[in-house]
Amino acid sequence: MLQIADYGAKLLSHIAIAADKLSLGLLMDPEEVVRTVAPRYPDAVSNRWWVCGNLHRGMFAAAQAAPLRHLGKVILTPQGTKYLVLAQQAGAWQHRLMLQLAGRQMRDFLAASLDIGFELSLGCAGEEEGLLVQDCRFVSALLGEMDLQRETVPRMSPHLLRKEACMVASSLLSPSEVCVEELQVPHHVCVSIVASDELVAAVMESDRPDQGN
Repeated sequence: MLQIADYGAKLLSHIAIAADKLSLGLLMDPEEVVRTVAPRYPDAVSNRWWVCGNLHRGMFAAAQAAPLRHLGKVILTPQGTKYLVLAQQAGAWQHRLMLQLAGRQMRDFLAASLDIGFELSLGCAGEEEGLLVQDCRFVSALLGEMDLQRETVPRMSPHLLRKEACMVASSLLSPSEVCVEELQVPHHVCVSIVASDELVAAVMESDRPDQGN
């Protein structure tokens, strides 16, 4: 977990704009969910993966006061990397969860999600209780034709994947960037970045001084 926090600090430090609206998300497999969530919320645990995001306080307040709509979209970069963007909208706010689809952990998550869906957990710093959107299955319509075995193989070095993730996140922070056409253009946006465990480890390794990066 410390390594993920270090990765998050390194990644977020490269994106200077709207720092209060950018955070690091988390991907948990069912075993990790049982270890970390079950002791406090046994009724919330299932055999699904969890995607966790952190909401800006303004978005969290809006989600408490208005119905939460959530949709998704797959973005393909010129370099060939795919990103799954999960967008939640409440009032004038929109939260965008950005998952860089590279690595074995992401492949396992996508395969399971196509079969049984996943859980979406949205928290906010300083708040005891978050929001849990259970049994998310709409992603299957986005990924049904995706060759998971081939298309989740990283196409660049970890160092370049990090740079690309920064550029995509910076773009998603702009309210005028149309993330999901079915949702209205928001006035305010916050973004959570999710990377696979092995990508985090690879980026941390590539940033060691003796690696020349």
